[in-house]
Amino acid sequence: MALAMAAVLFIPSGRVSAEGAVRVTFDNVPMVFEVNPVIVEGTTLVPFRSIFERMGMKVTWNNEYRTVTGVRDGLILTIPIDSRTVYVNGSPLTLEVPAKIVSDVTMVPVRFVGESSGYSIAWDQGTRTVIIQSPPDNGTRPPASVPPPGMKSVEDIAELSDRVVYLELYDEDGEMISAGSGVVLSRDGKIVTNYHVIEGAVQGKVILSDDRELEVKTVLNHDRDRDLALLQTEPLPVAPVALGRSSALKEGEQVVAIGSPLGLKNTVSTGIVSARNRMVDGYPYIQISVPIDHGSSGGALFNLKGELVGITSAGYESSANLNLAIPVSAVEDLLKKPAEPLTLAALSERYPDPDRILEENAEAMTTYLQKKFGEVRGYQGKHDFDFTVMVFPFGEEFGTDFMISLVTETLEEGGRLMALDQQDPDLLPGLLQAVSKEAHKEFGFCYTVASFIRVESDVSPKGYPDGSVQKQDDGTYLVVHGVCMGIFDYTNGEARIVRKPGDKEISYPVPLE
Repeated sequence: MALAMAAVLFIPSGRVSAEGAVRVTFDNVPMVFEVNPVIVEGTTLVPFRSIFERMGMKVTWNNEYRTVTGVRDGLILTIPIDSRTVYVNGSPLTLEVPAKIVSDVTMVPVRFVGESSGYSIAWDQGTRTVIIQSPPDNGTRPPASVPPPGMKSVEDIAELSDRVVYLELYDEDGEMISAGSGVVLSRDGKIVTNYHVIEGAVQGKVILSDDRELEVKTVLNHDRDRDLALLQTEPLPVAPVALGRSSALKEGEQVVAIGSPLGLKNTVSTGIVSARNRMVDGYPYIQISVPIDHGSSGGALFNLKGELVGITSAGYESSANLNLAIPVSAVEDLLKKPAEPLTLAALSERYPDPDRILEENAEAMTTYLQKKFGEVRGYQGKHDFDFTVMVFPFGEEFGTDFMISLVTETLEEGGRLMALDQQDPDLLPGLLQAVSKEAHKEFGFCYTVASFIRVESDVSPKGYPDGSVQKQDDGTYLVVHGVCMGIFDYTNGEARIVRKPGDKEISYPVPLE
């Protein structure tokens, strides 16, 4: 079987034209397609819709996201066009070549047909035929599971996807800073999502399953600790979800998640409840086998009654290896709280994002220090330097708040800088400390300040340490060499200089002026 699969997957494209078109039979019956199978990079691609509808799937196409979806009891396939990554019940699967559109028909690798459906695939070299056979259960297709009395099928749950919306959040410049999902709780426009989806945003929009867009008007309530936010938009042409009881869930029970992983709107995934009451950061969560990506944050978790039992969440780094949902009981608690309506902008001002504050400070520092130290003239009475100043909000590795880089960008200046450093080892440390002192006086904080040489050259430069010169693909050379670094901790009144001649790092304390 493995040899047969290898043959069908890697037929040289030149042999196709010589030996005729590839044929497909399904349970020994020849299939006729609008667009015949094609071969791309030695891999046979077959029409997705024709074959999977023959398997009993409901196939839909999302033009905005260029994604085709197939749904059948117990099986949900999501296939982005021109991507090697597809999703089988929410789990990623890598294709040997991406799905393609050929004459308006979605084509997928034939190996994917077998791997995703349980049908057997074989290749008849003599007739150049792909042979698809149903599993032996009944000779036609895997039997659809019959839901217990009072329960819905996965296909029925998938019909609730219009009650899960896609959210896009923006900063004051109109740049999108996050995206996620939300669940419709009422026809008058109440939507619940994760707090981290809206955090730091000043405006946002709700995108319905029919691609209509609505504005997020206010945040009616929020719970940062529970990672929940209740949004208000205009009245919706969508029925709300029915709330279930998360406490009634049982381990091993099947659940269905609907969200927008990686921007793939209204993706349906199935799994089971792994743990009903998993404690994370002091709060109970539903642990599930359904993969949760950040685009799925704020999405819906349904039981097989079609009731909302949780809000899928991917917001906690401490739970990176867990697939979690916030119990619907926490949503009910949020709904019971007195409303505290705020605009997104007002909420952002109340809880400023610390990372964003650091980034804004870094931008201000860069502008200020470039004016002060971009052109250094007469340093110590005789030295001139030209630097490009760059400030980054990450000095944690060295116990500081910011990294300031003084970058030298010509070979001539770089050579002179290294020569001066060898002649007077205290010259650059004094300059680095002067930069940190000026930054601390103007902005506060603690700093790591480094002198770097970064130059692109058409010729291989000489005199630089091993490892600091790299030849690039276009034949040019890139020089990146750290000459000297200072760490200035104004909180504890400590400073030290770090050098790295060769493979050894030398660090020594200096007075903090």
